[in-house]
Amino acid sequence: MKSQRAGATPTAPWPEGPARIHDREENSQHSRVLAVRGATTIDQDEADEVRSATAELLVEMGEKNSFDSSQIVSAIFTVTHDIRSEFPARATRDLNWNDIPCLCATEIPVPHAPPLCIRVLLHVETTLPLNGVKHVYLRKARSLRPDRCYD
Repeated sequence: MKSQRAGATPTAPWPEGPARIHDREENSQHSRVLAVRGATTIDQDEADEVRSATAELLVEMGEKNSFDSSQIVSAIFTVTHDIRSEFPARATRDLNWNDIPCLCATEIPVPHAPPLCIRVLLHVETTLPLNGVKHVYLRKARSLRPDRCYD
């Protein structure tokens, strides 16, 4: 057993693996924040297309995972270097998601990555178990994670 510093508050050992949060029976009905991933592509870099494709993606993510905007804690968007006409976060304003903090960034330029790609990571307060989350990949972004595509 490790010795503790004088005056330190004793703590219980940290449980191993995701079971500590997501699979415990006593946590099954309590909400927690989970990450939901999504991605889509556009045909050309035009502001209306960025907003439209992003809105489509966000709505689909909510429908597939049964959450609404009141449960979203924050959103992180990334775009490939060839998208410069609009911030994808603008789509959240178009959907009246006005109180959700959003951040946009550029993806790292990995060879063979799909061009004109918009990705999002939503942090959502939900009672879903970790294995109940459905990540959403639309259009040519389906190639990123074919194992996570739901029809």
